[in-house]
Amino acid sequence: MPDRSFRRWRVFGALALLLALAFGAVSFGKEQAGQNVDAAGKAASAAQAQAQVAAPPASPADDERPLSQQERASAERALEFHNAALNALETGYYALPDALYANARFYLKAWRLPARPASKMSRKQSRLRLKPEAGLFSEAEEATLASALDGMDKALDALLGRYKELEDYVADGNIRDDGARGKQLAARLEKDHETFLAARDSWLEIVQARAQAAEDALLRGNPLQRQIKSANAVFACFAEVAETLGADQARQPTPTAQERAKLERIQAELGRELAQAGKPPFATAPDLERRYRGFLKQAAAYAEALARGLNEGFFSLQRRELNVAAMRSRAAYNDFARAANGLKLR
Repeated sequence: MPDRSFRRWRVFGALALLLALAFGAVSFGKEQAGQNVDAAGKAASAAQAQAQVAAPPASPADDERPLSQQERASAERALEFHNAALNALETGYYALPDALYANARFYLKAWRLPARPASKMSRKQSRLRLKPEAGLFSEAEEATLASALDGMDKALDALLGRYKELEDYVADGNIRDDGARGKQLAARLEKDHETFLAARDSWLEIVQARAQAAEDALLRGNPLQRQIKSANAVFACFAEVAETLGADQARQPTPTAQERAKLERIQAELGRELAQAGKPPFATAPDLERRYRGFLKQAAAYAEALARGLNEGFFSLQRRELNVAAMRSRAAYNDFARAANGLKLR
């Protein structure tokens, strides 16, 4: 499987954007829920305003100028759409391809096929979450997004059909071919999954670039810009570790050479970001700094658990330590973001 960036960016959309919105909202709106944003956002204003926010700054002075109300609203809508869309990709109907692929891989190891998981959203609901309202993207981007979404749909149909074939094969006790047909179907399902991932990546590339530009705009001139961006990077490291280790509890606890090299690279990056995030000055109220350092403390516990896993192996205990540290880090970060919402930093 190729290394995909979806889970890395999922954290940016589902959690780190909470802070971006929180700081942007201190002077213009309400707190955004970090991990379960349900609304895709209001209709976008003129495409010209979108272009102004998405475009790179023309000069260092321009990079620090306050956003206009129209630019701020456009950036906020871009983040809301990104948040809701990635939530749909992870928990809605379009999360099925990853689940079906994982089930097929399990079948090849255990010769048992889990039942197809249920989706938390209907296919119609999920597709609506992935369709931006007019004006949020350029016409060319809208066309690419629509084409990519159609590609996801086509690949999803193929995956569902292939999985049904595999289910029927496994359920037929009269077949005696030493799993030959099952292996063939699983291999075809893997190719369908690759097709889905390619379409999804094409879609994500545009949406994530727009969200990144919007976040950068909202953070313009923020006194805690360094801390916010470091927090983004810390959670991205957590997600990369989770993606590398995978959800298969039956996997070997010792990483492969390739996995170890990747985990060691993530470990080094995490250490750099934690050091960067903890540097003074912390240009805001002492209580807010205390909350942020509470987040750093939990993130440091995650780094320690990762180091133990690399030294001792990623057994169930070590994996549980990583999960607990990640959950506590997210909780501390959300506490910081909620407190930041009540303070005027500009």
